[in-house]
Amino acid sequence: IVPLLRPFGNYAGNTFTGKVLVDGKPQPGAEVEVELYNSQGRYTPPSDHHITQVVKADDNGIFRFTCPQAGWWGFAALSEADYTLKNPQGDEKGVELGAVLWVHMDEYLYK
Repeated sequence: IVPLLRPFGNYAGNTFTGKVLVDGKPQPGAEVEVELYNSQGRYTPPSDHHITQVVKADDNGIFRFTCPQAGWWGFAALSEADYTLKNPQGDEKGVELGAVLWVHMDEYLYK
């Protein structure tokens, strides 16, 4: 994941933009999973479906996500490798390739 917005010095509500590359080439339609690191349980999602958001990259591998809360946001780009590996039982299984980028969004504080 190549950030197209710096991954620091941003406010909650900013839109993070990145580019997914596989072997140095844009990955059209890549799925990017997005989660807020909610370590202190500060936020309560309305449902389990809200914990992990999923956005798709466009034809150039570019994706966007607006981070509604302050804190650390993880972006995980996942793709399927063009090869398989054998599991302990000897069966061929697909291989998932992934990259994770963490971005911090700050609260906008008023005086």
